[in-house]
Amino acid sequence: MEYRSQKIAYWYFAAALPLFVLQVLVGLWLAANYTFTIPQSIVNVFPFSTARAIHTNLLVLWMLLGFMEAPTTSSPRRRSPSSTPPASPGSS
Repeated sequence: MEYRSQKIAYWYFAAALPLFVLQVLVGLWLAANYTFTIPQSIVNVFPFSTARAIHTNLLVLWMLLGFMEAPTTSSPRRRSPSSTPPASPGSS
């Protein structure tokens, strides 16, 4: 990655993506649990109310990570310290 802000934003994205995927999976579980008749022994392991709370909390987590990532992706791009600064137009 060329810019320092990209390196910082990568870790926010890498943390938010698994949370989003987990939220989708819990949402699919909730939809199946609500739509189809699932044996009570399975439902007792992961009850609907617990899954609903986890689903909502995961939404809050990955959205907050996205809001924390937004300033780093919209901030001015800065090169890493190892690169040389570009020459100014007036210098020869």
